[in-house]
Amino acid sequence: YTWTGSSWECADGYIGSVTRSCYPNETEWAYPTCTAVATLSGCELITNCGPPTLTDAEACAIDISACDSVAPGQSCEMSCVYPWEGTSTQAYCPTGNTDANGLVLNKTLPTCTVIQDECDAVEVEVLPAAYTKLLSGWACATSYTGDAEKSCVANTDSCELEPVLSGCSQVVPCEYSTDDCRYDIYNCLKVQPGDSCEIGCKAPYSGTPTTAVCSSTNNDPDGLNLIEGLPTCGVVGCSDPDPVPDGYVQTVSGWGCAENYTDAGLGVVKTCVVAESGSCTSVATLSGCIKVEPCAALSNEGSCWLDVSACTEVLAGGSCAIPCRDGWLGTAGSASCPSGNTDTSTELTTSLPTCYCEDPDPVPAGYEWDKDAREWVCEEGYAGSAVKSCVAGTNCTTSPVLSGCNVPVPCEVATWDDAGSTKNSLKGTLRFGPAKVGDKINEDEVLSYKVYFADADCVVFGDPIATVSKSSSSMSCCKTDLYNVPLSVSVVLGATRLLIVALTSRGIAPDGGILDMEDIFGAFQDQVRFTFTISNLNYAAVTAKALLTYNLEVAIKKAVAEEAANDVSPSHIDLELTAGSIVVNVIIKPPYPIVAEDVQYKLASNPSALSVALRTAVRSVEGLLTMDGVDPDLVTIASLSRPVLVQDSGDSVGTSAAR
Repeated sequence: YTWTGSSWECADGYIGSVTRSCYPNETEWAYPTCTAVATLSGCELITNCGPPTLTDAEACAIDISACDSVAPGQSCEMSCVYPWEGTSTQAYCPTGNTDANGLVLNKTLPTCTVIQDECDAVEVEVLPAAYTKLLSGWACATSYTGDAEKSCVANTDSCELEPVLSGCSQVVPCEYSTDDCRYDIYNCLKVQPGDSCEIGCKAPYSGTPTTAVCSSTNNDPDGLNLIEGLPTCGVVGCSDPDPVPDGYVQTVSGWGCAENYTDAGLGVVKTCVVAESGSCTSVATLSGCIKVEPCAALSNEGSCWLDVSACTEVLAGGSCAIPCRDGWLGTAGSASCPSGNTDTSTELTTSLPTCYCEDPDPVPAGYEWDKDAREWVCEEGYAGSAVKSCVAGTNCTTSPVLSGCNVPVPCEVATWDDAGSTKNSLKGTLRFGPAKVGDKINEDEVLSYKVYFADADCVVFGDPIATVSKSSSSMSCCKTDLYNVPLSVSVVLGATRLLIVALTSRGIAPDGGILDMEDIFGAFQDQVRFTFTISNLNYAAVTAKALLTYNLEVAIKKAVAEEAANDVSPSHIDLELTAGSIVVNVIIKPPYPIVAEDVQYKLASNPSALSVALRTAVRSVEGLLTMDGVDPDLVTIASLSRPVLVQDSGDSVGTSAAR
């Protein structure tokens, strides 16, 4: 190590990275004299690379003298020593080497072989028995086989060449043995080279013998070549089985199947096989008879209307009846098990009955029975094809279901295209799409469309205001403006909507597309409002009874409609009941084109008559005055406000001047 004045570095001849560490001075490791000493590490001495390590044989053939001490960054050459020959290779010592064994081979050590002429010149002093010298080389001696070859190796003590002969081995007989008692191998126990032998079958077996050969140059005791393989040896005969196995019976004509067994027409086969004891004796086995079994039980899963109770264990060749279950109608079917069946999983061959249910009662809307055709058809105004299905319910009860008939209704009614409508007249274009039957666009049975004025219950007023022929275009989607119908008509009294119905080959459809007047005129319809209180009634007790509340509202609406006159009906009246005894908020929406001012004037001009009518209506509600805690004499109409006119702007007008 050397100090540069500012840091420690490795001295000349050394390499590495200096590390300075402080450790306690163990010789003075006692308080208060303990001190620390500095230790330097990290520098290693740069050294030459030594020669590579060789085996004894390599040391004789390779010259590595040039690599005994190679300076760092230098290289050396290694070559073959005479009488060896081969290509030289290089090695080098890495720059900054610190390992004496750090020499690196560029490839490998030289591969050195003996010069053939030099090897030929070396005489064999002691001739092995397996070899003989020829004028032009070497050969295997008599009773030996192979390819004789002379080579030379180095004496590791003197590095002189020594001859070595190889490639010849003793010719020996072929031997064969086996523990399998089927084969007679006596003639093949020992076969001389160049000879052959036969392997036959031992009793009680028989079969065609096969030939095996021992090569004339065989040098392996196990070298017998079974060129034809081992013979196929079979048992030639055996006595009848004793005892007779189940399923078989012996007759004068031979072996057959016992009762409840079958050979499927193939017959019984007696086979002689080797006894399992391994003694090479034969025993008889019988095959071909299989026990006859019933077929698998018939299941009615997914078809609960079938009564399969008689088909749980049908014997081979047998059959069973399959009637319709109680509650279902139909002629019984049957099932059969094939004759001679031997598989318990075999399914029965069935001829199932057609089970059906009674007709629905009552008949659902859209369907009717055609007495002449004796089938269900779609009712007048409906489209489609009627289908009767029997649906299995709980415990396989049957429920008849009719499907397939639907009302053809325009798939959608588009927004009204106005051209100057007033409160008393419509002027604009009605637009709607093709008929939808069920969930599909289908106009196959539509002849035309008719447009009517109708009330809130879709009851039409008079004749149609327009008739539209069916489009010649075939549509598969809902084109909302496929039909455009220009209208310029006066509004019929009481009408609240336009109704578009299809005329089908079976008549006029019972339902149709709707366009409410409010969607045409907007929310300008004037209203008449007033409130009153039904005193001495408990709001919570009354509204807790839905039917009682409904009857009360119906009675009030009828009374108001009769007092309002002007073709106002209960359907034009809305009520809001709130607490405080019972506060009733009445909203009257006169039908188009009734003038709301006339209704307001009629009610406001005679409040006494209105109050009496309301009180009479309330007292007429069955069960109201007999409720617990209700004194009938105290149930009156109080706080009756003056009916006011609420115009489309939301302003209220309540004086007679409003007319």
